[in-house]
Amino acid sequence: MIPQRQVPRYVGSGEHKRFPNPLCVPSLRTDASDCDRVAPGLSQDPERLTRVLLEAIHRGQVDRKLEGAFPRHVWGRIAVAEGRVELFEARLTNQAKGEYKGYFITEEDLTGKLAWVGTKLRPAGGWDEPIR
Repeated sequence: MIPQRQVPRYVGSGEHKRFPNPLCVPSLRTDASDCDRVAPGLSQDPERLTRVLLEAIHRGQVDRKLEGAFPRHVWGRIAVAEGRVELFEARLTNQAKGEYKGYFITEEDLTGKLAWVGTKLRPAGGWDEPIR
């Protein structure tokens, strides 16, 4: 599906950050998920978030809609702390480079979002063990 030379990667977005980050300047939007509140350590770890993105793609937890060679959205359940798992959504921000930003889906959004995600997942995709 994705050409080998084009490897998807997490690049982040300041819109979901309160604190300085290796990839972006924080500029948290009032209507955006606050990743630093949900999982501050994970928010500071772009390599782990890229691994999460790649594993979710490998599992087929992706949007049916492609933009270029990449799925528009990717979802994963991420272990953020001992005994705590969060639903993560990554959205393609640069289809030429395969770059994604990501954010946690809040409890307030969860009910409607799960139904929507269910319609978007590729048929082979499903919810396995959380990505660690």
